[in-house]
Formats: sequence, C-alpha cells, structure tokens
Amino acid sequence: MASVARKNASTRHDKEIDSVLSRLHSGSRFVYYNKHVKRGSGAKPSDEYRAYNVLRNLTHPDEVHADLGRALANSYVSSLCELSSLLSYSNDLKTEDDAAVKAAIDRGMFILQSLVCGEDVSKHENKEVIDENRNKASYAAAAYSFFDQLVRSMFFKDDVVHIRVCNTERAEMRSFVNQQWQQWCIRCEELVYMNEKSSFTGGGGIHVLNACMKGYATFCFGLIGPDESGEGPLSNNYTCCSGTVYHSLKQTVSRKFWIRACVCNAMEIVNSKKIECDTLIVDCLSPLFHACVLQARHESPQQQQDLETFQHKHIERQLLLRDIFGVCSSLLHGVKDESAFNQIAHVVKYLSTSLSSYIDQVSTWMKSKQITNDSSIIDIADFLYDWLRGISDIMRLMVSRQYEESNIVVDAVSSSLETILRHLLPQITSHLNIGLVSFDMSSVYSTLHKAVSFLPRFKLVQMADPLLAFRLGTLTLNLQDEQELKILCNLIISIFSCLEPDGNSERIIEVMPSSSDLLWIGGILCSLGCTFLPLKSINAKKLKNLGGSILGNVHSTLQSGGTKSNTVSIGDDCSLLEILSQSLHSRSNSSSEIQFLISIMSSSVSNLDEKSVLLYTWKRRPLSVSEQHSALLIGLSLLQISLRSVASIGEVQTDDAFAFLRSLMECHPRISSRIVPSIIDVVRTCIIHSQNARQLTALHAKDVNGVTPHLLHKAIKFLSSPAVVSDPHAASLAWSFISLVASDNNPPAIRSCVIRVLPGMCAGNKRLRSRIHEIVRKSLTSRYGACLLFHSVGQYNYQFSPPSFRNPLIRTAAMSTLSDLAKQDLVRDVQEIVGWIQLGLKDDEPAVSYFALLSLKYLVSNDVLVFDLVTRVLEKRFGTNLSDSKSVLSALGNDLLLEGFVLLLAEAGFEEDGDDEDKEDREGLRVSPQSAKAVSLLVELSLSHGPDQLMSGVRVQTAILRSLACYNAQLLGLDAESIRSCSEADTSEDRSEQFALRKRYGDIKQIALAGLQLATKLIAVAENCRVDEDNDVVDSVTSILGTLLLFEEDVYGSSLYRTAASEKISKIRSDSRARISTAALSSLPDYTKILQMYDDEPNASNATAVMSAMPSNIEDNSSTDLILSRLSELVADVACDRFSEPHLNAIQLRALMDCMKKLWSGLSGYGHEQQDKFSGVIEELESWIDRVGEYAYIAISMFLLGVDESNELPPDLADRVTKIQNSMMKGTFMFETEEVNLLCLCLVAAKMSNSAEERVTEAIDRLEKFLEGPNKSDNQIPFGIVFGMSVLVSNLIQDGKHLNSSDASDIWRRKQARRIISIHLLSINNCLTLPNSTISSLACCVEDGRFVPKLSDSCAQMEELFVNEKSLHIIRGLMIGLGLSFSTLAALDVNLSTCILSVLEKLPWNSGKAFALNVAYKSHVKIGVLDRGHLSNVVTGLIEHLADDDDPCLGHVLYVVANLCQLLPAEEIDNTVDIVKKTMQDYMRGRGSSDGKQMAILSAVSLIGEIKGLSSHCGNGGIHGYIKKDVVISIAKFLSGVTISDGEDSRTKSAATVGLGLMSGMKDSDKKAKQKARENSENDPRVNFAALLQAKDDTMLFSIFTEINESHATLTATNLGEVTRKAAAEKLCILFKTLKTLPLPGNSGGRLIEVMLNDCHEEETELKSACMELLVSQLESRRRIGFDGRGFLDVYLRLSKMSSEGLRKLVGVDNVPIMMTALPNVITQLPTSSGEEVVVNLWKTCLFDLADLLNAQSAIEFFVGLKSILMSSGATEKKSVISPAVLRSAQKLVTSNFFHDMCRYAGPFQKNYTLTSDAETLWIAYAECISQVSDLTSIGESDVSDDNLFGMSTCSTMLRNISRVRQKVEMYIACHPYDSNLRLMLTSLVAMGPQCSSISELKDSILRIFDLMLVKGIDTMCLEVLAIEVIFSWRSLDLSLDFLEMPLLHVSTLCSFLLTRDLSFKIQAWPSEWILKFFDLCLVDLPSMLVFLCGQCKISEDVANRTSRILSAVAQQNGSGLAMEGQFHHKSRALACLRSIAQLLNEGEP
Repeated sequence: MASVARKNASTRHDKEIDSVLSRLHSGSRFVYYNKHVKRGSGAKPSDEYRAYNVLRNLTHPDEVHADLGRALANSYVSSLCELSSLLSYSNDLKTEDDAAVKAAIDRGMFILQSLVCGEDVSKHENKEVIDENRNKASYAAAAYSFFDQLVRSMFFKDDVVHIRVCNTERAEMRSFVNQQWQQWCIRCEELVYMNEKSSFTGGGGIHVLNACMKGYATFCFGLIGPDESGEGPLSNNYTCCSGTVYHSLKQTVSRKFWIRACVCNAMEIVNSKKIECDTLIVDCLSPLFHACVLQARHESPQQQQDLETFQHKHIERQLLLRDIFGVCSSLLHGVKDESAFNQIAHVVKYLSTSLSSYIDQVSTWMKSKQITNDSSIIDIADFLYDWLRGISDIMRLMVSRQYEESNIVVDAVSSSLETILRHLLPQITSHLNIGLVSFDMSSVYSTLHKAVSFLPRFKLVQMADPLLAFRLGTLTLNLQDEQELKILCNLIISIFSCLEPDGNSERIIEVMPSSSDLLWIGGILCSLGCTFLPLKSINAKKLKNLGGSILGNVHSTLQSGGTKSNTVSIGDDCSLLEILSQSLHSRSNSSSEIQFLISIMSSSVSNLDEKSVLLYTWKRRPLSVSEQHSALLIGLSLLQISLRSVASIGEVQTDDAFAFLRSLMECHPRISSRIVPSIIDVVRTCIIHSQNARQLTALHAKDVNGVTPHLLHKAIKFLSSPAVVSDPHAASLAWSFISLVASDNNPPAIRSCVIRVLPGMCAGNKRLRSRIHEIVRKSLTSRYGACLLFHSVGQYNYQFSPPSFRNPLIRTAAMSTLSDLAKQDLVRDVQEIVGWIQLGLKDDEPAVSYFALLSLKYLVSNDVLVFDLVTRVLEKRFGTNLSDSKSVLSALGNDLLLEGFVLLLAEAGFEEDGDDEDKEDREGLRVSPQSAKAVSLLVELSLSHGPDQLMSGVRVQTAILRSLACYNAQLLGLDAESIRSCSEADTSEDRSEQFALRKRYGDIKQIALAGLQLATKLIAVAENCRVDEDNDVVDSVTSILGTLLLFEEDVYGSSLYRTAASEKISKIRSDSRARISTAALSSLPDYTKILQMYDDEPNASNATAVMSAMPSNIEDNSSTDLILSRLSELVADVACDRFSEPHLNAIQLRALMDCMKKLWSGLSGYGHEQQDKFSGVIEELESWIDRVGEYAYIAISMFLLGVDESNELPPDLADRVTKIQNSMMKGTFMFETEEVNLLCLCLVAAKMSNSAEERVTEAIDRLEKFLEGPNKSDNQIPFGIVFGMSVLVSNLIQDGKHLNSSDASDIWRRKQARRIISIHLLSINNCLTLPNSTISSLACCVEDGRFVPKLSDSCAQMEELFVNEKSLHIIRGLMIGLGLSFSTLAALDVNLSTCILSVLEKLPWNSGKAFALNVAYKSHVKIGVLDRGHLSNVVTGLIEHLADDDDPCLGHVLYVVANLCQLLPAEEIDNTVDIVKKTMQDYMRGRGSSDGKQMAILSAVSLIGEIKGLSSHCGNGGIHGYIKKDVVISIAKFLSGVTISDGEDSRTKSAATVGLGLMSGMKDSDKKAKQKARENSENDPRVNFAALLQAKDDTMLFSIFTEINESHATLTATNLGEVTRKAAAEKLCILFKTLKTLPLPGNSGGRLIEVMLNDCHEEETELKSACMELLVSQLESRRRIGFDGRGFLDVYLRLSKMSSEGLRKLVGVDNVPIMMTALPNVITQLPTSSGEEVVVNLWKTCLFDLADLLNAQSAIEFFVGLKSILMSSGATEKKSVISPAVLRSAQKLVTSNFFHDMCRYAGPFQKNYTLTSDAETLWIAYAECISQVSDLTSIGESDVSDDNLFGMSTCSTMLRNISRVRQKVEMYIACHPYDSNLRLMLTSLVAMGPQCSSISELKDSILRIFDLMLVKGIDTMCLEVLAIEVIFSWRSLDLSLDFLEMPLLHVSTLCSFLLTRDLSFKIQAWPSEWILKFFDLCLVDLPSMLVFLCGQCKISEDVANRTSRILSAVAQQNGSGLAMEGQFHHKSRALACLRSIAQLLNEGEP
C-alpha cells in the first residue's frame, strides 16, 4: 500500500511540477491579448491590440518567476519527503521502490533541463518576436529561486521538510540532494554549452548554470553552520565536494565562477560569525585549493601539453590564490577581533605548507610530462612568486596590526616563517632562477625581515638552528643581486641575534641550541660575513661579528664547564649537519671522527679522475652551483670553527678545513673567488692576534695563545695555491692582498712569509710572473725596514719606522724565492735575474749568498746558463781557482757559502764533441774542463782531514756527497780500461803509473766509506738530536756505492767475486766448540759402573750419581714402568738422606729435574698411547707420597716442568697438566715443610711463565713475603726455595728471547726476573755482619731496571764485606742461586751486573762467592765487557793465591780457576789445567777441611766440563773441548779412590761419588750437544763470514763485505750498547741497499740473508726489511752467466714453509709484504708442485696477518703478484713461462678458497666488526685478480649468506653476467629482517650502491623491490635497498635538467655529500648510529628522486599503484595489531617514506 501511495504521491508531484513548469514556460513567452483572434488560428493580432500587448508584456516577470521557482522547489522537496525512508537504502530496494527513486532522480534532471533549455517553442507561431534576453532573465529568476529554496528546505527549521521528516531521514535527504546536485552541475554545464552550439536559444542557459553552482556552493558551505539544536557545527564532510565539482567542470568559465562562488560563501560564513572556529577559512577552501592547485599535475598528458589548456588552468590557480589573499586582506582591514587574526594566521600557515608541497611536485611533474614550453615555465615561476609574495604581504599586514595578544598568531607566523625560510626560499629561488625571467625578491625578503622582528625572542631561539643557518647561507651565496643580498643578510642577522649572550632568561636557556649547534651557526655566520666583506653595501662585518660572538660564547661556556648536552636540536629535518654536529665534540679516539666525515666529503666534492679499477666504475656527476655553495659553506664554517674555537674543539683542525676547501676548488675553480675573502680574513686575524713584531719572527713557533703563526703560514700558503690563482677573479683578489702584505710597510716576518709563497703562485698562474719578479726585485733592493701593524676601530693602519738598512730576513726570503723560481724554470728575463744574483753574491748575509749560488745551480740545471761559464765567473768573483782547494776555502770563508758552492758543482757535465758525429752518443760526449776541475775539487775537499779545515760541518760533508752522487763513473774520472790494464801490469816496472791510474778510484772508494761512517753516525744520534741530513747522506752514499759497484762489475765481470788473498779479511774469533777428543769421551766413567756402585751400596750420594749419569736414551732400553721403578728407589734414598750442603743439594735437584725431563721425552715415542702413559706416570708419582713423602711433590712438579709444549698437546693431556698446576698453585697438596711447598710453587710458576700469567706474580709475591717475614731475622732461608727461584728466572728469560722486545708480556717477564734477583741481593745483604746501604741501593736499581752512574763508583770503592757466622750456610745457597741467575742479569743490564761483580769481589771466600764469581766472569767475557787479557790477569792472581796451602778457602779459589780455564788463551789452558789438577790432588792428600775438599772435588769435575746445578740452567753439562784423555783418566781414578778411601769422611766421599756421576753424565750431554748442532747446522746464526763473503782484493765490493763482516760482529755482541748496535744495523741497511744493484752468488748471498735475519733483534725492523728487499731484488734481477741464483730461491722456499707466526717473528710483521712482492718471479723458477705449495703457504701467512693483526698489506701484495701471474695466461705475444697447471690451480684458488677466506677475514662478518684501513685496497686488489679469471662460476653460483654477503656485494660488478649475482645479492638484503645483523647488511648494501646499472636495469630493480614489499611487507630492508640504488643512480646517471636545477638538491638532507665510490669502506670507521643516520638521510631524500626517476623510466603509474597497495596492507596489519614494538622506528620511517612517495605520485598532499 505504501508503494501505491508513494506512486500516487509521485504522480501528484509530477503533475504539480509540470503545472509549475508550464506556467514558467508560459510566463516566459510573449503573451497575445487579442480576444478576436483565436490562439493557434494563425491570424495576426490587430494593430489596436499590438500596443496593449507590448505594454502588458513589459511588466517585469522576476517576482512571478521567482515564485514559480520556489513552488517548483517545494514540489520537488515534497516528492523527496515521500521517498525519505527509501533514500538511505537506495542500493538495496525493491523493483517498485527503486523505480520511485529513479523517478525522483529523473524528476530533478527534468527540472534542471527545463530550466536550462526551456520549452520547445518551435510549435508556437510567433517565435520570431521572442525577447531572448527577457526570456533568459525569467528562467534565471526561477532558477535562482529554485536553488535558493532548495537550500532553505534542507537547512531551516520552519521549512516543510523539518515538519514532515525526522532528523535521520533529513540527513539522508541532504546526502541524496548533494549527490544529485553534483550531477546537476555537470549536466547543466553540458546542456548550456550544447545549446550554445545549436540554433535554439530557449531557457536560462548560462544563468541557470551559475545559479546551480552558486546554490550548490551555498548548500556545501551551509553545512558548516550550526545544527538544529544549535549546540555546535555540523560535519564539514560536504565541503570536499567543492574539489570534486571543480574537477568535473570542463569549461574554464564554469570553473572560475565556481571558484568565486566558493570563496564568496566562505567569506559570508566568516562574516556571519555563525560559528567560532579558528580554522574555518581553511576548512572551507582547502578542498577546492587542493583540487585546483595541488592536484593540477593529474591532468591528462594531452591537457598538459596543450598550451591553451595550461594557460586556462594557470589563470584559474591565480584567480583562486588572489581571491584567498583578497579575503584575508579584507578581513585584516575590516575586522579587529582576535578570531579574524587567528583564522588568517591558519590560512597563512596552510598556504605556506601547501606551497612547500606544491614545489616538491613541480620539478618531477614538469619533467615527467615533458613540458618544455618557455611560456609555461615562466607561468609556473610567476605563480610561485605570486604565491610567496601573497603570503609575505598577508604576514606584513598581520605584523603591522601588531595584534600580539594572540598566541595563535605568533605561533602561526613563527611556523610559517620557519617553513618559508627553511624550505620555500631555497626551493623557489631555484625555480625563479631559470634564466628566462627575473623576479624581484627584495620585497619578500623585507617582509620576512619585518615578520622576524615581530616574533618574541623565545620563538626566534626555537627557530634558530644550524639547518636554517645553512640553508639561508646557501641561498645568500646563490644570489646575484646586491640589494637582495643586503636585505637577506639583515634578515639572517635579525634571526640569529637572539643567540647573542646577554643574560638569557631560564626560558631562553632551555630552548637554546646545544654547543655543537651553536658552533655551526657561528661558523656559518662568520663564513658569510667574511665572504661578503668585499661588498661595501652589505653589513657583512656585523654578520661576521655576530658569528664570532656566538663562537666566543661557546668557547667560554666550554671553558667554564657549563656546556650543554651535545644532543642535536635540528628538529624533524634529518640532515648531514646533525652528524657533523655530533662529531664536533667526539673525543673517543685520538683520530677524530669528524676527520672521517671531512675526508669522505672531500673525495665526494672533488670528483677528480682517479685510477679506474674494475671494482668501482661509478663516477659522480659534477656538483650543481647550489651544491657547490653548500659545500663551500661547510668548508668555510669548519675553518671558522677551528680558527675561533681552537682551545675547545681540538678535533677540528684547520688542516681539515683547508684540505676540504682545496679539494672543492680543484674540481670547481670558479668558486675560489668566494673562498679567498675568508682566507684573507684568517690572515688578518692572525696578524691582529700577534702581540708584536718580534713575536711574528717565529713563524713556525707555537703562539702562547694558540697556533697563530703556524696558521698564518698555512693561510698565506693556501692563498698562493694553484687552485686559487688558476681562477682569474680569485687570483686578482689574492694578489691584491698578497701584494699589499708584501709591501715595505709590514713586519719582516710577515713579508718574508708572503715572499716565500710567491713561487707557488707563479706556478699556478704564469701571468703573475712579472708582478712576482717585481716584488722580488724590490725586496732585494729595498732599503726600508720593519714597521708595526695594528688594528684600530675596524681599520688596518700602518705606522712607518724610519729608513734603515735592508733587512736580511727580507733579502734571504727574496733570494730563496728566486732560487725556487729558477728551480721550477719560471725565470725568463735571465739578464735581469743574473744582476740580482750578483747582488746576492756580494751580500754581507751568508744566507743570501747561499741562495744566490742555489739560483745559479738551478739555472744551470734547466739549461738557462752554462756550467763552465758560471764557474769561470765565480772564479773571478771570488778570486780563486777550482784547481786549488785551499784558495777556494779561503775565498769562501763560510760553511754556508761553501755548501752552496759545492751544491752548484753537482751540475758539472759533458760537452759535445762535434768532430765525432758518427760515433755513438756516449762516445761523442766528453767531460768539460771545468767539470773535471769541479770533480777534482770535490774529491780534494772530501779528503781534507786537518783540524784547520772547514770540514767539521755536517752540512758541507753532506753537500759534497750529494754532489758526487750526481756524477756517473765517467764524470768521476773512472776508466774501466785503465783499471783493467793496471791490474794486469808488472808491478815492479809500472808502480808509479799504476798509482796514478788507480788514485782517483781509491779516492772515491775512500770517500764512499767515509760517507758510510758519517751516515751511520748521523742515524745513531738521530734520537738525541735533530739531524735533517741523515736521509740525504744515506741516499748519497748509496748512490756512490752503487756507481762504484756497477763500475767494478763492468771492469772485472764474474771475477769480481774471486779472492786472491782472503786472509786480508778481518777474521772473527769463533766461540764455537772445538773438536772434542773421542778418547777423552771414552775415558769418562760408564753409566753401568755408577749403577753398580748404587746397587752395591744404595744411599743418597750413589742415588744422586745415578740420576746425574742417567742417559737420555733410557726409553730405548727399558719400559716406562721399569724406569719409574728405578727412579722410585733412587728418590726414596735421596729423600731419606738429603744433603745438607747447598752445592750437593743443587746437583741433586738438577739431576732429578733432568730425569723427569728424560722421562717425558720417553713418553713422546708412544704416539696415541701418550695420554695413557702420561696418566700412568702421574699416578705412579702420586703413589710415591707413601714412600718418599713430600719429595714426591717435587718429582711431580719437575715432571710437569719437563713437559715439552713446543708442539701442541692433545686437549685432554693439556687439561690434565693444567689441573695439576692449578692444584699446586692453590696449595691443595699436603706439604710437610714450607721449603718443599715453595720449591714446587717456583717450579710450577716457571712452567706457567711461558704464558705470562698473573698467577706467577702472585707466586713471587708469596716468595717475597716469606723471605721478608720471620725468616729474614732468623736467617732461615732453605736452599730449595733459592733453587726454585733460579729456575723461575731461567724460564722467564729463555735463551735471551725476551731481552729487547717491547711486547707487554716480555716487559713483564723482565720485570719479574729483575725482582727475583733483587730479592737475592737483599737476602745476601741480610747475611752480612753489617748490612750495606750500597747493596740495598743496588737491589732497588736492579728491581727498577735503572742504572745510576754513581752506583758503579760506590760498588768499586766499597770496603771489604764480612759475613755473619750464623749465616754462612744460608749465603752459600744464595750465592749458588745468584750464580744460576747471573747470566740473565748480565743480559738484562750489563752495568748493574758489573756492580754486582764488584760486590762479589768484596765478599770473603768462605761466603761461597766462588759459585757466583766464576759465572760473573764468564758472562762478562761472553758479552764483551771483560776482555780475555784482563781475565788472564785475574786467573794469574787466583793461581798465586793457591800457593797458600793453609788457606781454608783454597778449594773455593781452585773452583773459580777451574771454571775459568775454558776462557783462557789456548797457550795458557794446558798449564792452568795442570795447576788445578795438581793443587786438587795435593789438597786432598793434606789436612784440608771437609768443605774445602768438597770444593776441590767439584773443581776437578768442573775442569772437565760444566757441572749441572752449579752452572747456568741453560747449560748442557758437556765436556770441554780442550780436555785430554789423560786428564780425564787421572781425575776419574783419583775420585774413585776417594770413594773407597777409609781416611775420608762421608761428606767427602759423597762429593766424590756425585762427581763420578757428573763425569759419567757428561758423555751423554756431549752426544746431545752434537745432535743438536747437526740439526741446527743449516740455521746456525754463527757463520764465518770470512769464508762466506769473498771478493776481489782492493775493490769496493771487498770493502763492503768487510764492513758487513765487522757490522755483523758488532750486531752479535748485543750488550755493547744500544747506540753501537743501532749504528751497526743502520750500516748494514745501507750496504744491503747498495748490493741490490748487483747479481750476487746464490749460495753465499742466500746464506748471508738468512743468517742476518736470525741475528736481528725483533725491533730491528729496518734491517730485516733491507734483508728482504735484497732477497727480492736478487730473485727478480737478471742473473750473470756462471752465477746460480738457486740459493736465494731456496731461502725463499724455506721462508714460505715456515709457520705464519715463525715467519712473522723472523722477518718482522711489516716485512712480510715485501716477501709477497717476489711471488711472480719465484713462480717462474719453480716446478708445478712447488709453485702450488708456495701460493698456498703464502696465502696462509696472509690470512694469519688478517686474522691476528688485522693487517692487510701482506694480502694486498700477494694479490698484486698473483694478478701478474694470472695475466700471463692471456698473453698472446709470447709463450707463458708459468706452468699451465700452476695457472689453473691459481685460478681455482682465487675463485673458491681465496674468495671464502676474503669474506671471512676481510669483511664485516661480525655485528660490531669494522674493516681495517687497508680493506679497500685489499678488495680492489682481489677484484683485479678475479678480473683475470674467465670462469667465475664458482662465485656466481654460490648461495648468498651473511658470511659472503659483503664479498658478493663488492665483487658483483665482475659477476654481473653470471646468474644475475647482483640481483641475488639485492634480493637477499631486501628480504632480510631489519633488526638482524644490521651493520653487515647496510655496509654490504653501500658496497653494491656505486655499481649503478643503466636506466633500464634501474627500472626493473625498482619494480622488483616494490613487488617484494607487497609480499614481505615493510619490516624488511627493501626501502634501504631502493634508497641506495636510487640515490647512487641519481648522482651518476646522465639526467638532463633542461630548464631548472632540481630544487630538492637545495633542501635535501645533503646525503649526496657522502656518496663516494668507496663509501662502503669509509663508513666502517663510523659508529653504528652514524650509519643508521646516513640511511635515514637517504630515506628522506628517496621520494623526490624516485618520483623523478619513475618519470624518466615511465613507471610512475606502476609505482603509484604498488605504493598504494603497500600502504593499504600496512594499514590493515596495524589495524589487526600485528605491528611489533621493536620495529616501531623502522616502520614509522618506512611509512613516512612511502606516504611521501604516494603524495608525489598521486595527490601531492595528504
């Protein structure tokens, strides 16, 4: 029923509407009032009614038609009310209901069409009399009424709609009407313009369209009014329809009317004040503005390419903008309340933000649509200017009204200003500078200046940050108009004046920028001020002072300690300045972080052509003008910061700033003119800061308040650099200042500094030559002296001093400059120059004459003058003759003049012989007469030795050597044929002739050797004094020696190495063992005899003898169990009856120690059973506790000490050893006595000392505490402790390995050894009757490792010492311990050991000093402190002492004599042996004491060989070489008799028994010594060089070999002093460098190198380097016929086979790369198998360096050599000399093993790992290697992983065509989760960035990454990959920017200044947060660049679609709560980036 009712109602309303429309149509026609004429009859009215009709139709129908329009609206609304319940379900209706809704829609369209077109009047007969204008007015009235009534029906309460329908249905009606009304506007426009094209002109037409649009505008904005309840505003959702309608309208007239309608309605709403809303205008007009302006780029390409359409759109945008500005202006003039100001403030803020968004689109939009029409470009620029100008005008009006009460206004003005200044001005300026039209920006700048003054200081402080200063600074540098520049500078001053210190309030201080930001702001302002100083109209000085004030404030704040946190306050803008600000105060490392940034930026801006390598083919496009200015501002700011804040910012050095600016100028010379004013200001500042003229004279000395003199020199030098003077404008500025400073009115110090830089200026710009010559001339001839320069009231004034004599400093500088000009061949007018030189030669100042001589030298060198002519003139000038050296010396009379004259003589040369033109060139040259005289003079001067000569000066000697080094053999007067004939002549007849011929040759040799000595001395004293000539001397001597060697090779050939009188070579006395008699060895007691003695009588003495005699091959005779059983018995006997005598106790302990060591050696033969055997031994030793007590612990400790760890132990075995050692250290075992406890502690500590553990220190602390405790007063020091301490010292310093190393562990070892010896000395001092203070001081010096010279005299003058009787037993044990450690002390410090020797000599013999005294004498003789002659005298005195038979200490004296026999001359040994033997026998037969007899027995044994336990622990205890058979037999027989004698006491018998055991053990010790000698024969460092190095007599090579011989002898005598050793090492370096010129014999040469490497100390790296260089030179040199270089090859192979650690220790860490350089030459000489082995071994060494030291030099040289090997595989010209198998093996290794090793050791494989500084070079070298390999499949097909990611990224260029490696790497990184291994991913990504592909590949990559984001989401690194590829592509691809520069470059984050081809390696030095910040910069810059590239690639729509889908997916994910909190930062950053991309591609604004 309802549908029927609705149908009936609809029918009724249709009838009403038809009726109204009929009335409307009828009222719009011409009505005929003729009652007699029927309508339709065709008859015409009569004339009588015509006037009436006309008068009747003249009535205006507006009111009637208006009523009809309102009635029509009411009927239409009533029809809608009937359908109100259906309108909300219009999408889901029944058929009949749907028909009703459609009928309503058609009804509205019918009404609209009737109003527009009217009724069809063709059926009426009088149509020709229709009044068309009146007809349209009638319809217009009806239309306006209809739409107005429709609006009222929708919004007013008194309307019928509000009565008939509820609020909900009324809202649905409004929505329905809104939708229909939009369609009406579109349809109406179609009908209007369709009718205009037809012949029918009925209806309202355009008037109805206007009424429709006006009504709809009222309808849309009416929704902003209050709602029915009056409680608040309705929703403004319908205001967005204004933009929709604008887009729908097709005609520009319609769009303009719609714009005006919308603006007028917005104005009415604001004026009506229906609602209080500050954003009312913005809410009303923003949709329309968005559609008209911000979405204009979405027009079709056809529309945009149509110029007429573009012009229409442009006019519409201008109209809308003008109307908006008009509304704001009228409101400001008419309204005075706060609401209007607030609304306008929001409008300004909105327009500013919109302008920024619009500009972001302009460049990409115009370029992508290819609009290149100039008029269109001008229109856009004009529109931008009007927009900005309008905003500034509105702001000016707001400021002029001074309505400061509104915070909203202040905030809006502040926000708008910040947007304009920070973003808009730099961008708009770029667009306006298009070269087609110019705009006056001065008014805009003035307005902004006024707006700035309006803001409170608090807001200005918030706005003032480095980014704003930087962008405004860059803008000022871009400006050309001086007026605009002046206003903008004032604007900058107004903004940043708020930062000046003036008692800031707390609120200001809270928002004040950090100190880092203030530094940048101050630096930028100072830079701008200095740059614009030449422009007088600009207030540049105030700008500079403002910056200086800010910098000074920072400086004072930092000094007072009140610095603010360095948190950067740049704001939301992510900029490179943020990283720079953070780095200003970084003090974590000595190498400042900011230096890394500056170096990267320098390489980025310079864009110099570097060496092209395959690894990086990326080349950066040159910087645009604005980018150049940005870089300039950064560099100048750094300079100002470093200049004005030196004390607070130590990291920012002026050198960094100068280097950055220099690199910028080298690439962009035209920017130099902007830099010069700042540098000039630096010079002026330095001059002003100087206190007086005297202070200025020290230009290179450090100023009291800073580095002013040094900075002055650098600044002046910078002004003269070629980069400055190459630009004409910059050169003009620089020269104007330089010439002013160089004038006579300035202090001499400054003038001289300026004059010295003139040669550089002349070299950079030769047009300045004449001006420079003029300054030099005036300086040489001027007679005005110095004056003072001071600063007064901002002006530079000069105060003149009275005329004086010419200043010598000026003349010296001028003449030095002249010499430099001559040296660089910059002299042209020689005649004038020669006149100046003549003045200089006559000058009273020697320095002037010296440089005058150098000028002549360089003029001769450049062939400007002739040498002979110059020397003749000088002979006349000085009145001398070159042939007379005495006259030359007397004439010159000064060392400086003599030096200059000698240097001039170096230019001696040949004269051409014109008569021999057919001969070769060399034969056609002969030495000129003056040259011959010059050489003779130099030789004669060099050979002068008299004390009255002037040869004492090192400079003169150096100059002579330098000059002689410039001559070849012919100039030196050496003739090969003459020398050869002289060597063959008869010496008896031609002696005088031979002397004449060989004299010059001998003189040159003598000079060379003297120069060698001089060079050695200079280098030796280089540490104590500054010697600058040492390098010159070394080079000169090397050159002279090389010349002589080559000459001798030419003379003698291969016979040079033959010897005729080798006995002339000085022989070195060999300390090696003489051949031992076999008969003497066989006469020693046999082990079985000793064992039989024990079996017959088991006791302690026999057991000790057995242990001492036990052979080392016991494992071959018995099993381990039997050995342990035997030792168990022996130890049991020893433990039961321990010796009370210290010397026997020492022998006993040493014997047990040797047995335990032999036991371990026996275990090494069991192989895999070793661990089981070891466990068995330990268990057996532990079981001894029940039988021998705590002595078992001694056995266990000694067994562990004997464990050999030279080869790595099995893990389980090593753990067992460590566990036992820890137990010993912790005291877990149950010790009965403290002696055994501490002895075991020392033994375990000795074992642990190999690893330098701190527990060793704890053990020594415990020993010291024990000895200084109660035992100190009671003199109770058990000998076991003393023995353990000696073992510990011996293990700390093993074989002198740790004596000179600077390693921390070795320093610790030496310290602990000295500490123990000091404990010995203090304990000895406590045993004296009266402790001696000198000994205490000596102990302190030993512990501290320092020697006091006075101490030596104190010890020598010490009185005789006496021992406390109660301490005799103790001091003897201490003497034994001191003797065991004395050799170590002598090696540590010979001076202290000499003092101890003096102390020993003062002790009585009964103290047991014999045990230490003999060791002291032997150690001092060995190291060369005590010569053998002095020792003979000592022994003679001791022998005389033996004559006293009654002396109870005769045995002690005899013991010393017996031990010193081995050091006596050969002729004295036999006699001394006989004396000792006879004395011993006589003493034993006498009535000597038991103690004396024991010492006599030990003397007899020590006569045969060393006694283990009483000599050094390192000794082998073998027999002496001089001992004969009868002596051995005699002593053995005598001792055997003592053992069985009834007349001797048990102690004497025990000593004799032990002596027999010791003699038996010497046999085994000798066998071991021989075996060791055989094993080390090839590596024996002691070599007889007399037989190894042989050369022809009286040759230079003979002398060189002799010097090597002597230097090596000095080198091996390590304790002759560090200076002497250093001198010997340096001499060897020079000699080895000289020998590189000759091919040496392989065997002797290789042996020489090998021996020298072994004898070098670890710190003598230069000598090791010389050895390796000599080896490499011999491997690569051409071999002479008859010479075999195989010896060098063998040495190289042996070195390559060494372990990496051993090789590094032998040749030095820094010298391993030298060895790698010889790889190509070695491979060519090796067979296939050996070649492969060498390559593998060398690579292992390289890996060791990489892994252990992070040193890549070895690997770099290895790959360089390997590259040359691989290149031979592609050689086509000649057959390769390298085996094909070796080449294949090398190629395989490079692409497989080496690649994986490189990824592991040379890449950031760990999260926080950073590459070494050489990593870049290493990867480049490796890349060049693999570029020589054709088959790279093994790398290309490898799966990408974290381990090889960096390597794959770095090498992907070479692998581009293999399985799309780059794509694989790209996808791997893109798919990677963001938070996982982030540093590796980012660095690998940057490594791949420079390998930019073509535009087509870039297109595929962009689409691929977006597709991946669709699948993987944004939690991956897709955007980072995209950012790097796009930014690197942007900077490298050739993108043509025809009509404008990209404005985005001016407002970007400046990340482009960090883009270099090697960035992936440089950022390794950055902290991780910096790397993340860099990628933040890239993501901020990504959208604009990506959109531009998308336009280039024509993929904008594809990317836009994908971006929208990604954002939608993220929105759904966030809605479902799937976002992870840990990835919030990355997600927010990624979303912001994607939204920016979408905005630029789709709408341009959110």
